[in-house]
Amino acid sequence: MYVYTTDQIRNVVVLGHGGCGKTSLVEAMAHVSGLTSRIGKVSDGNTLSDYDKEEIKRKFSISTSVVPVIWNEVKINFLDTPGYFDFVGEVEEAVAAADAAIIVVSGKSGVEVGTQKAWDLCEKYNLPRMFFISEMDVDNASFREVVETLTEQYGKKIAPFYQPIRENEKFVGYVNVVKKSGRRFTGIGTREKCEIPDYCMDNLEIYREALMDAVAETSEEFMERYFAGEEFTASEIIAALKFNVFDGSIMPVSMGSSTELRNIHNLLNDIVDYFPSPDKRKCAGISTKTNGIFEANYDFSKAKSAYVFKSIVDPFIGKYSLVKVCSGVLKPEDVMYNQGQDIEEKLNKLENGLFTQVTTEFDKNGVDFSGGESQKVAISRAFYKDAEILIMDEPSSALDPIAEYELNKAMETAAKGKTVFYISHRLSTTVTADKIFMMEKGKIIESGSHEELMNLNGKYAEMFRVQSQKYKENYESV
Repeated sequence: MYVYTTDQIRNVVVLGHGGCGKTSLVEAMAHVSGLTSRIGKVSDGNTLSDYDKEEIKRKFSISTSVVPVIWNEVKINFLDTPGYFDFVGEVEEAVAAADAAIIVVSGKSGVEVGTQKAWDLCEKYNLPRMFFISEMDVDNASFREVVETLTEQYGKKIAPFYQPIRENEKFVGYVNVVKKSGRRFTGIGTREKCEIPDYCMDNLEIYREALMDAVAETSEEFMERYFAGEEFTASEIIAALKFNVFDGSIMPVSMGSSTELRNIHNLLNDIVDYFPSPDKRKCAGISTKTNGIFEANYDFSKAKSAYVFKSIVDPFIGKYSLVKVCSGVLKPEDVMYNQGQDIEEKLNKLENGLFTQVTTEFDKNGVDFSGGESQKVAISRAFYKDAEILIMDEPSSALDPIAEYELNKAMETAAKGKTVFYISHRLSTTVTADKIFMMEKGKIIESGSHEELMNLNGKYAEMFRVQSQKYKENYESV
């Protein structure tokens, strides 16, 4: 498994008003990056981040979800947050763990109360941020009106990086304000050069002037060149904007369509290019030995420190926590001081992201049940081509060769159609699976659909029926 260094990581929280398109945007970025082979929809209840039973039923996010995406050899950990104010605690814990933020604004509804609240949280935690105006494929969406409202509220910090091109009420391309060039969409993540329409020129000049003002203020040399009427090169503008975005003196505005997957690739590029990695941020605490300031600053060479930003009680595996490492390198069985309870505790099983371990192995390396550390996963949803795989607990550390072969073969066959799998060596199961593997000590005891296993005779079939009923009762009561 590839190990990402600190400078190859971006922790990005996705904020915005309820219903503005945060979950759909995360789903679109996951699909464009190749994490999934099909795009889920909130209305269908099959998105990566809204997997809870209540979220599927109500069709909106209730808790924060972490979705890691790989783009240009950088791992972007997206924290998809709820938009409704009833769950503001979930939002704040995600903001506290992030190093940058995307504030999603609906191009149809415009700036709302949730937009202002998202801004206030970013100010509280001093997060670099950018705006993403969604639903640009909708007829009555207005990029210009949203930008004007944002500028009225937040001043000259607002700097659009792109401008939409619309033809016959359709979103067909964009103008890159930095490079002053037009592009027309030809497919997912692909585009071709085109002329900038005349009706875009007036706004383009306004947006570009705001960018040039920001660039000129980064140094005296640039300021002198700006007043002398010199043009900055694209590379000079990009270099200056990285500094401006990081220190919060400029807030980029991007736009696109999550449903049509348009301009999502540019958003991912901008996240990698302009948002800081954790090692560019400051992080400090109190040393228990000296009672002085301990500057962790995400330095792996310093003493180990971390904090839990979210704890989850899952009906399948019990309680587990999401941890952000602030310094040092955490390993299983490490003993850490718990400041809240004033005790030392041994770390249990460590996972490098619930989705990452499963999805990376299945998408890039095929099905690997070798029992290595990377396969020690808790419950997670992953995708192998068109097959959806639900994994509880971990495969046995000494998987039987026959079982390994059968699982590989089954996964490959399932890729031809949408199939839900359940794999466990504890003999409990999910009644929603299309294919179930009952495993014990690395061997497949039985396999089949839920109905097929319920109708079997024998010791293991009886255990299956008992565990299946217990699971169903426990799950439906949650």
